[in-house]
Amino acid sequence: MALGGLTFNARSGTIVCDMLAGGVALRGEIEWVVRGTPAEIASLMLAVGPLHGLAVGEGSALLRFGNAVGRFSVGPLGTLHVRCGKWSDETFEQLLAELTAIALALPYAADQSAALPHDKALVATDAILMHSFLYARQLVLGELPATIATIVADPHRVFRIERERVPLGLVQHADARTIGRLAAGAEPMVRAPRSTVALALALRGHLPATVDVPRGRNTVDTAENRFVLAFLDELTDVTTRVAALAANKRSNVFWTRVVTSVSSSRNASTK
Repeated sequence: MALGGLTFNARSGTIVCDMLAGGVALRGEIEWVVRGTPAEIASLMLAVGPLHGLAVGEGSALLRFGNAVGRFSVGPLGTLHVRCGKWSDETFEQLLAELTAIALALPYAADQSAALPHDKALVATDAILMHSFLYARQLVLGELPATIATIVADPHRVFRIERERVPLGLVQHADARTIGRLAAGAEPMVRAPRSTVALALALRGHLPATVDVPRGRNTVDTAENRFVLAFLDELTDVTTRVAALAANKRSNVFWTRVVTSVSSSRNASTK
């Protein structure tokens, strides 16, 4: 399948492009003459950018990729794959994996010492944004989703005691503080001269209108869960900032790959 009606011919030599499902594969070290409709040429130029494409007429263009390799999405026409004649896609994937591992092992900044629990001043800037994104991407595409799913399925809970005021007739539980306030006369009282209940007799014909009592509440608002939420917020912030940065950059292989990485990270984090 070709890219719409576009045709690709080597500017010199007899090398031909490879037809793929959903696109075309070109050798990056070769210059290519492309012909098609003006709309198709315009879409192609928008995808590869001025660094790699030069329109030489309404229906033709010249492509020069040099050392650039990668994938260029040409909208509904399909995907343009640029490959190296010496190295395969697997070789580049291995190189990227090694570079990622090296980048993740680097310190954020040699002259920065983080205070406990950690210093957010450096993280809030773009000085280490790509480093942070690589770290976040490795987590999101790794074991983090499964770990978060386990936490969400059974989050850490605590039983907290809160205080509330209720009418005397609705009191179900009392504690030492409740009794102490009654004994000290700290509660608002109303006259009950005809009451024969023990409390009214002890309070000389008075009963409290409302009583301060304990109320237990089961909550997941714990320090552990707040830490997890804050960590996920930071990952989201890093991904959002990288996406915004990539949107303002001109189209090239690097930023195209960054946008793809952002999309894959977001998809993995929502599973």
